[in-house]
Amino acid sequence: MRHLLLFLSVLFCAVPRGYAQESSSFLFGDYQDAVIYLKNGRQVHNKMNYNLVSGSYEKSVIYWK
Repeated sequence: MRHLLLFLSVLFCAVPRGYAQESSSFLFGDYQDAVIYLKNGRQVHNKMNYNLVSGSYEKSVIYWK
């Protein structure tokens, strides 16, 4: 009975915390305006964010008309 009570109390405390945390693999909450300077002198303007898991930058998808 003691073990059951201990198990339920740990489960009760641990489960809400796991669901309450917002986990994001990105450094910023939203994509930020960025300027990319290329070796040939051109500049590319785009919205980007840094992926903490892969360790690389990701650009937002923009569809051109």
